[in-house]
Amino acid sequence: MHAPYQCHKQRGREQTTKQEPWSRPCVLLLPKASRSMAVTDKRTRRRGKGGLSRYKTAAGERWRWRLYVPIDVEHPEQGEKRIGKAGFSTMSDAEDSMQAAVSERRQTGTVQTNDLVTFGDYARTWLDGRRLASTTLIGYEKKLNAHIYPNIGTVPLNRITAARLAKLYRDLERSGRADKGHEGEGLGPNSVRKVHTIISSVLQAAVDEGLLQRNVARSKTANPPTMTEIEAAKDEINPWTVDELQAFTTWAADNDDLAALWFTAAHTGLRRGELLALRWGDIDLARKTLSVRRAVVVVKTRPERLEVKKPKSGHTRVVDLDEATIITLKKWRSTLAQVNIAFTARNANVFGRLDDNGTRHPDNVSRRWRSAVDRCARYCVERQQTPPHEISLHDVRHTHATLMLQAGVHPKVVQERLGHSTITITLNLYSHVLPTVQREAVAAFERLLETA
Repeated sequence: MHAPYQCHKQRGREQTTKQEPWSRPCVLLLPKASRSMAVTDKRTRRRGKGGLSRYKTAAGERWRWRLYVPIDVEHPEQGEKRIGKAGFSTMSDAEDSMQAAVSERRQTGTVQTNDLVTFGDYARTWLDGRRLASTTLIGYEKKLNAHIYPNIGTVPLNRITAARLAKLYRDLERSGRADKGHEGEGLGPNSVRKVHTIISSVLQAAVDEGLLQRNVARSKTANPPTMTEIEAAKDEINPWTVDELQAFTTWAADNDDLAALWFTAAHTGLRRGELLALRWGDIDLARKTLSVRRAVVVVKTRPERLEVKKPKSGHTRVVDLDEATIITLKKWRSTLAQVNIAFTARNANVFGRLDDNGTRHPDNVSRRWRSAVDRCARYCVERQQTPPHEISLHDVRHTHATLMLQAGVHPKVVQERLGHSTITITLNLYSHVLPTVQREAVAAFERLLETA
């Protein structure tokens, strides 16, 4: 293989024939057998040179080429920018594409590589190179396949405009849902914002590689949903009152074999996945503490699978337990010991399946919760008692936080128990409780002055 330009030797130094700045030659760098990734020769890369390199993706080895072209052919004093194209299956394909680019540069002084790269092609290469948790990766793929590729996947990178993105976001808000049973309905602001975040990340990567001059997704014209709009669209929190919670836990103690799980959820505020990942070694009954070290998540592959990972906060947190929860957990452990003593070992699941102690599927547990609430309601109605209103299992977590705040517990303590990354999240979520807390604080302050 011959380099596209021939260099001349003068006095032991390599020099190129004098040419205009915009037509500076591009030396093709050949791969070395002893190198596995970035492929260059022993000469130092200088501006004006180009090169091939290979990289690994989930789909296998891929090749890319890069070279430098003027920022503005009419104004060579502005310098050069790096451009390139990736995603080639073989070095030969990448070399052919680079040779064509070199030829175009020779004729025009620049190369319009981004006309050759569509958003979809580049996004797939970008995603292959990302180090993400499996659940996050699947979430990205789902949004790309459902909302992004069908709309702008075939559009060249340099044809993506802020106005086009704004139109895409409005279309998604009107009729963007593609999930079964909701086809054609509008996507919520939070979902559209996540689509925007992915698009912006892809375009920024293209900017960083020299394929684009700027990231149009960051323009005000793109107009994605704002955080204010996202907050306004969120469903209101639907917690139980103290009486409703006590009515349910009292009924469950005698009528539901997962009563210990429901009780622990209500008295700790743990997330569903955190509860299902608890092991007996995480609970110190003597010190009355519980350590949240992991969580169970559903990975929506085909077939789907369960995965145990770090909790959402990314680190372990310790939650203090009240005496009633300690008694409940001791009784539950005694029940498990009667089934199989191995189910009470330190590495055994606290709320595992009763046949093999395997991890329960989170969705099945949520169905069990809805069934329990419905049976409790019927029980109350039959006895002419006020039934607890219907709530989700996640609302039990909100119930725990709401009741603690109403009891005067400091929001910082509630934040730590729930595992929120910042206190701002806690305050925003439970702002409905704060006016009552503030009134009680004023009353307490007034009583303090009266007794002084």
